[in-house]
Amino acid sequence: MNRTNQIGEKIPKVSISLITYNQVDFIKQAIDSVLMQETNFKYELIIGEDDSTDGTREIVLSYQEKYPHKIRTFLNKREDVIFIDGKPTGNWNFINNLQHCKGKYIALLEGDDYWTDPNKLQKQADFLDNNPDHSMCFHKVHFEYEDSNLEPIVYEPYKQKRSYSLEELIQKNFISTLSAVYRNYEFFSNLPEWFYSAPVCDYPMHLLTAEKGSIGYINDQMGVRRLHEKGYWSSMSLEKKYDTSLQIHDLIYTYFESGKHSNIAKSSLYYSKHRVDYVRKDYYSSMINLFKCLYLVPGHISVHDRGMLKSVLDIFIPVDMRNDIRRFINSKKSSL
Repeated sequence: MNRTNQIGEKIPKVSISLITYNQVDFIKQAIDSVLMQETNFKYELIIGEDDSTDGTREIVLSYQEKYPHKIRTFLNKREDVIFIDGKPTGNWNFINNLQHCKGKYIALLEGDDYWTDPNKLQKQADFLDNNPDHSMCFHKVHFEYEDSNLEPIVYEPYKQKRSYSLEELIQKNFISTLSAVYRNYEFFSNLPEWFYSAPVCDYPMHLLTAEKGSIGYINDQMGVRRLHEKGYWSSMSLEKKYDTSLQIHDLIYTYFESGKHSNIAKSSLYYSKHRVDYVRKDYYSSMINLFKCLYLVPGHISVHDRGMLKSVLDIFIPVDMRNDIRRFINSKKSSL
């Protein structure tokens, strides 16, 4: 059933937040993938355009003119951009779009990605309607590598379940942005100060939303993420990606450190430090942080991650040394 506001206007059940900047080659497919959605409810498409110089804005405006009752646009200025470490980000665009969503639910999409299932929004809205204890839901996604010979992959949780917890998400981000649909919570209009310092917004927003309820999973492939040389994340070097991940996990740990999720957040922070040290070839520090990650909360580390971490240990640590190392780490555990 469509809701109405105080003056009788129908309120969309789902708001789609699409952000874009200099994506002229991709933006049409992204918008078309929204407009093809088949639903029994009203939805709106909110496009945040970050002052592109390649013709993206003109395409966005042409769609808004053609679909004025379905598309709202926010034409941002470069002066609005939030800079982190001296580099522009899409954070202000992401936040501004989110805060203008009217729908009961909010779906995310970026201008170089697209959806492939015309029933995606219907499936995810139905899931949230039928599961009021869930704060969000997501699905698996096809990853395409535009500028390399790498084979496409399907991005999905290692262990597939109907629902996941906040603690599992703190350990590892398994939610692709274009697959997320949130309940529209009031805190979206009053985000914590640390959120504005995050190098990327999607993972922190997943976490804040997951504090409100379980995370639902739909085992359907319903979208494509493009990985290409112009993409914000995929254009980074491996070291830069690990540095950025470390910044994010540092903020996450600070947020969770005084609560019941402190240990798992700290374990994830140590793992991020391990990866940064490893790629910088500081192997001693890398292994110390890996040990801290492994032994801080071993009961909460998934089978997948434990197997991966064990394989790293197998490379660096001879079998006959492991018992001595384990005893040493256990003796120091109280000081972590």
